[in-house]
Amino acid sequence: MSFLTTIRKEGSSWLEALRALHELNKDHDDTTQVFRIIQALRSDSNERALERFRTTPVGARVLAENRCLIEALSDRATLAAMPDGSLGRAYLDFMVAQGITAEGLAGMSTGIWNEDGPPEMVTFQSWSRDMHDLWHVAVGYGPDPLGELCLLAFTYAQYESRGVGLIALMGALRYSLQCRDVRIARAVLQGHRIGRSSEWLPSHDWEALLALPIEEVRRRLRLRPTTAYAAARALMPKHHRSGIAPVAPYVQPA
Repeated sequence: MSFLTTIRKEGSSWLEALRALHELNKDHDDTTQVFRIIQALRSDSNERALERFRTTPVGARVLAENRCLIEALSDRATLAAMPDGSLGRAYLDFMVAQGITAEGLAGMSTGIWNEDGPPEMVTFQSWSRDMHDLWHVAVGYGPDPLGELCLLAFTYAQYESRGVGLIALMGALRYSLQCRDVRIARAVLQGHRIGRSSEWLPSHDWEALLALPIEEVRRRLRLRPTTAYAAARALMPKHHRSGIAPVAPYVQPA
């Protein structure tokens, strides 16, 4: 591929990502734009992540068995029967409070991600997508705009996806300038640092983790407290603080 061809391809991808970012800025709840940005700037990050996933015991089993996390996340009767304080019960509370479902998140990616690609890539992309709201609960970030940005920064540290990093960066800059307070950016940056210092979350058996206490899950995954998020959320514009579910925020001293 020639240099000019590369520039033309990259330029088209960035233009598509910026268009989607513009639409996302107009409607922060339009999750389909997030998938569009990620897909436009995917580069080879998916392939690298899949290769890493394939070398882990859990990843190898997920790929061999074509496992789908959404089946466990959609079984609300089983989740409701889990102990108080468990990841599964907290996840169910989170989803009910927000009025969302695991199937709904999956549906938003339909027609955007390459569902006709190599089977292992399709399985891995689905596994990664369906973990998103579980990570909200496990890491301790609410579904408000700042919590989403912090979790995206965390996710960027885990996957090194340019699209995810772009959304987190632009959001941090936007709200820091709007609120005139650097603590917004610090909260997002802390999300990235927590993601770098934790375990690689895709390689863990989230179906098995559902029944464990949240604090035990956080210890196993080496998740540090989200103190900067707790301090910065109150700085956000009032209409951007809504949507806080009982997410069991992780703000205790380490």
